[in-house]
Amino acid sequence: MRKATVADEHPRRYFFTLESMMTQRPKPTSKSILRIFQSVIAAAVGIQSRKNLEEDFQEGNSAIPYIIAGAILTIVFVLVVYTVVQFVLSI
Repeated sequence: MRKATVADEHPRRYFFTLESMMTQRPKPTSKSILRIFQSVIAAAVGIQSRKNLEEDFQEGNSAIPYIIAGAILTIVFVLVVYTVVQFVLSI
């Protein structure tokens, strides 16, 4: 008589094979530049919704475009503040 194993008790313990997981993986969706900047501005102001945040960083999407957009917007913000301060001090 053979001893029962875990595999005998749960024959369908593993639902996915590596091959099926690779074929069912969601494909990365590319976002438009405008959509990336809108998302970064909304996050910077603090009005980014949870739904949009999850869409932005769903599996397969890279954070690099958002980091670059954030850096660009930060530089623009600093330049605008500097320009306004220089203008006000020159009056």
